Amino acid sequence: MRKKRFSKYLLITALTLLPAVAAGGGGELEERLKGLLPEGAEWSMSVMDINTNSVIYDVRSGSRAAESASGLTPASLVKLFTSGASLEHANKIDMTTYISRDAKLKSNVLNGNLYLTGRGNALLSEADLRNAVKDMLKSGIKTVNGNIVADDTLFDASGLARTRKGPAYAPPSALGLDLHTVAVSVMPSKAGEPPVTRIVPFNNSVRFSVSARTIEGGINTLSIIRISDTEYSVSGSVAQGTKPAKERFALEDPALYAAGVLKTLLEEAGVKISGSAVKGAAPKDAVVITKINAPGIRTIVRDMSSQSVNVLADNLLLLIGVERYGAPGTKEKGTKALEEFAFSFTANNEAPRFADGSGLSSDNKITTKALAAYLSGAAKKPWFDAFAAGLETPGHGRAQLADFADKDFIIKTGGLEDVFSVAGYGTDMKGRKVAFAFMANGKGAGVFGGDRAGAEALRYVKTGVMQ
Repeated sequence: MRKKRFSKYLLITALTLLPAVAAGGGGELEERLKGLLPEGAEWSMSVMDINTNSVIYDVRSGSRAAESASGLTPASLVKLFTSGASLEHANKIDMTTYISRDAKLKSNVLNGNLYLTGRGNALLSEADLRNAVKDMLKSGIKTVNGNIVADDTLFDASGLARTRKGPAYAPPSALGLDLHTVAVSVMPSKAGEPPVTRIVPFNNSVRFSVSARTIEGGINTLSIIRISDTEYSVSGSVAQGTKPAKERFALEDPALYAAGVLKTLLEEAGVKISGSAVKGAAPKDAVVITKINAPGIRTIVRDMSSQSVNVLADNLLLLIGVERYGAPGTKEKGTKALEEFAFSFTANNEAPRFADGSGLSSDNKITTKALAAYLSGAAKKPWFDAFAAGLETPGHGRAQLADFADKDFIIKTGGLEDVFSVAGYGTDMKGRKVAFAFMANGKGAGVFGGDRAGAEALRYVKTGVMQ
């Protein structure tokens, strides 16, 4: 199903949930799912006819014959709500990055600090800062007798600390570059000599401890270890003629690192800076020197959803909290605002409970019925085309479902170690335009067989066997 073509089939009607046609064990679907999920896994599936706002079926595993209102853990399907809420508030969300000063510029000298103030644009790049430095040079600045101050005070992200490691789990922050990550690359040099190491974005405060050596032949045995945001260890060997080894790392303090990058770029441009990169808040009367616009919210939502970018999702959650309840953005404010948004689409006893905007927390709980109702309601919103742009046809991008591929569907998948989920839109063999959600929770469900179960669930949606 093509996304643009899909919207013309939608009718603008009030969202009224009808009683589920089927519940309990799920009959034929339960039979189809046998052996595809880990033993003891619990699952649920709901499908709604978008044009009539009626529940076509609402089924679940036998062990969940009386599914509680708390629902199941949805993993990244939480991002569907984050997307919608962000688009709903798009005109009020400001993600501009500012560079300001707290003193007058006299004879090309600033006797004060420069402030790099973020508002949640995790797509900020080194190139953006380079362009900002060009604007700063036009103002005549040549000396800074002060610090480069990273201001990330718009958010208090302490409630969204990461328990998993890796670049996909970089922490949310009001300020940071490259999705709050860095990339370390190691390239061979002359035989017997240390390899060449580089880090992007470049920050001249980064130090490498290199015991690795370049060898004439053989295989690479490189080990790149992050000690801190500005310290890395490189050991082993790298063979001549091989491609650079590259590894990406999540930053612990993306705001401070970003300030270090700005300091580096200013110094490269010939600006003398007496101070250091530090953390702090810009004074209210700080004078803006230049600003960096963020991509449009529709672009950010599309990339966040289609690529399932956790840091973008949680930054948006915090921004939604700021928009609704004021600064600083916190987990509590963001999740409350997200629950209020979701409540307007769902029956009282089906309202989701959120613990973040990304779906990384197992404390997120949603019923498939609530999710299908939300998707049905979202299909009637003026921002639906932008929302649907973050979904993929099965078999493309991250929307992989074993051997299931059907152009009449657009979906988003989710997964944690013990969670597999899929939701989206499709057209069944009866010609009905439907919104659907399938979730499975159980030990290893996100690793063993979840995608095959999801594929079977979508085949069930396609055949429309239940009336």
